[in-house]
Amino acid sequence: MKLSKCKTFAAAALAALAVGAATRIMPANAADVGAMAPAPAPPYNWSGCYGGGFFGYGAANWWQTTDLNNYNPAGVSSWNYSLGNQAIGGGMLSCNWQASPWFLLGIEGEGSYLRVASDGTTATQPPTAVTSPPTPGTVTDFSRVGVGYAAITARLGVIFLEKILVYGKIGVGFVRTSSQIEDGLNPGFLAVGNKSQTPLAAGFGVEYPISEHWTGRVEGLIFGDFSSYNTCGVSSGPGVPNGTFCWREDPGTIYTLKIGASYKFW
Repeated sequence: MKLSKCKTFAAAALAALAVGAATRIMPANAADVGAMAPAPAPPYNWSGCYGGGFFGYGAANWWQTTDLNNYNPAGVSSWNYSLGNQAIGGGMLSCNWQASPWFLLGIEGEGSYLRVASDGTTATQPPTAVTSPPTPGTVTDFSRVGVGYAAITARLGVIFLEKILVYGKIGVGFVRTSSQIEDGLNPGFLAVGNKSQTPLAAGFGVEYPISEHWTGRVEGLIFGDFSSYNTCGVSSGPGVPNGTFCWREDPGTIYTLKIGASYKFW
């Protein structure tokens, strides 16, 4: 009976020692595990200045030409056509200020090759009926935008998940528009016009840091609110109207879509 009590007491003592040892060891092991776990990566800091490049495409799907002086009485007064789309490519410089963990302000300048133009076949004012002597007929407008553009814009961005920047931008663009009107039945007639434009530039995009210094982006930028201008020429000769004739040119919105990358200088 005494031996059984001794065994019970010894077992209880060993259990108490084991619990005490575990209590002393566990915090140390937890500290070791915490020390071995990698520290979380700090949020990306968007503040700084960047330089980079991009490529993509531009399109001008609407343009209107209006006959102001009734050069072609049997034709339509106004007709619409597309300048199509072309590849673009250029560069940009920007500076950002990250005002808070989720909010960003910035300014950006960019320039790019851009040339969209009508091919003449889709911009034809319907001809008059053939008369003797012939009257003006196939009036064709060769219009174009380019061969480049520039823009200065302010950027306003919101940062998601510490790294994904979704931004909008608005500012002013610099584009040159030009037109040339010919007449198939009046070979000596040529009307020309052009205008340096400063349209509204606006767009949005998504940007993401690829590394500490490199970021990638996808962006859409449009140019709108163009000014009208006149394309004028002097006509003279037998069987054709004599005098100065003009057409009003109304450019439509230009759309661009770009993929680019930037390097953070500081």
